[in-house]
Amino acid sequence: MNSLDDVRKWDEEVRHLVQAHGAEPGRLIGYALPLNQLQWVHFDTHTALDIVQVRPPDGHIHRVLVDPGRPDQPQSSYRPFLASPTGRNGHALTALARFAVPSMYTGLPQTEMAPDCDPDGDVTGRWAELAIVELSAHLQGLASEDTSQRHGLALPWWWGDRFGELGKQETDQVVAKYRAELRGTAAAAAAHWSASASFRAVAARPGTTPAPSPPREADWEAGQ
Repeated sequence: MNSLDDVRKWDEEVRHLVQAHGAEPGRLIGYALPLNQLQWVHFDTHTALDIVQVRPPDGHIHRVLVDPGRPDQPQSSYRPFLASPTGRNGHALTALARFAVPSMYTGLPQTEMAPDCDPDGDVTGRWAELAIVELSAHLQGLASEDTSQRHGLALPWWWGDRFGELGKQETDQVVAKYRAELRGTAAAAAAHWSASASFRAVAARPGTTPAPSPPREADWEAGQ
């Protein structure tokens, strides 16, 4: 039986991702992730923002955001909704927190990678740097056709369509494109957050009816 604490944590994670990060509730809830992977989504979102040096739309920071997949971290596969067999392509595993999170299912910037499958690896505080290092090494291994240089990085299938033949492009070019896509997804999430926050503020005023307004990008560059 799932504990009430797991229920509370799942609800808090979803609310935080929607209200502070600009996640789209329909996408996120429809993804039907268990608690442990929902926590990885949050961890990975901050990593993606760190890679492009921007803050979440509401400007919040976490003193320490712990890797939910580290060995001493308790795992919970609690989830209130089961994924529909026809709702999306495949199902996220429930055994481990770490997985390649697709932005298309969260509406948030995600690294769309996962660390090496090292049971002793704790990427707290270093996933942003490690993701770029391992991605670069993986691309260089592809380019040289030297399989010993390819890291055990979990790369999702959709990267093939997005970047074309990765091994035939310059590593710096691919990494620059990767950063640009992260920045674009982060800007879209910020615009969604800004529009939703404005809607909530108007709806909270007595006797008013919120009018539709075009989404605007929030000023959320790091340090501002």
